[in-house]
Amino acid sequence: MTIGLIPFVTSVMSDHATPLPTMLYAGVLFSTCLLLAAMWGYARSMPELMAPAVPVLERREGLLTPLLIALVFALSIPVAYLWGSAAGQWTRLLAIPAGRIAAVLK
Repeated sequence: MTIGLIPFVTSVMSDHATPLPTMLYAGVLFSTCLLLAAMWGYARSMPELMAPAVPVLERREGLLTPLLIALVFALSIPVAYLWGSAAGQWTRLLAIPAGRIAAVLK
């Protein structure tokens, strides 16, 4: 369901240059990342849901990457509130190194 909200919050964010739509967008993507991590965690806990050929390191990265990216979106919410919507949007660029950090930490 959170994927379905992304076009709506994107439209609201493009129409209004205030912190609230930026915070709403970050909240939706934060929720989406947490739900993805929850799905990976559930699939990891049930051996019959994941093919045995999936390496352990890939399973770990599949869980860690959305958690780190969710952290970036969570961080952008107070940044947008305190320093404005543009600052909150620029904060999201930290998702790029967060994804790479997850690949290194696996």
